[in-house]
Order: sequence, then C-alpha cells, then structure tokens
Amino acid sequence: MSEQLPANPPLESSNPNLLYTVWTMQDQNTRITQVAAAYDADRAVLIGSNWFVAREIIKPDTSVNVGVFDNTDSLIAYIGTAG
Repeated sequence: MSEQLPANPPLESSNPNLLYTVWTMQDQNTRITQVAAAYDADRAVLIGSNWFVAREIIKPDTSVNVGVFDNTDSLIAYIGTAG
C-alpha cells in the first residue's frame, strides 16, 4: 500500500510574520511588486537571484531590481544596480 505524502501548507495560510518576501524594486527604497516568499533567508535570496536572472534573459532591463526582506521588513539582500 502506498503512503501519501503530507501536503505543504500554502504560504497564505501560514503566519505571514515568519516569511521572507521577494520584491521587484525600482531602487533600494522603492518596492514595486511582491514576486515570491520563503520560510528562510537562504531560499528567499536564491529565489530572488533566480528570478532576476530569468527576467534578464527574457527581457534585459537594468531598471528593475530585486530585494529580499525579512520578517521585520528590513532589506537583507538587493540584486541589481544600486541607485
């Protein structure tokens, strides 16, 4: 008999205070759109980096950058051009 694996809880049903969020950003102070979230900083930065690379391959544009924020809403990683 096969055993069914438990489903991962969707991000929206989890405590939002524990999430690291990934945003597109105009500059280091201006958020545009949240594109992802993760439960730990390492994964959030990896997701943000991969998102940035994928977007640059599809449509190169140095005006959009990626920021990763922790559960205190502090910027912990910035991917792209400063300014």
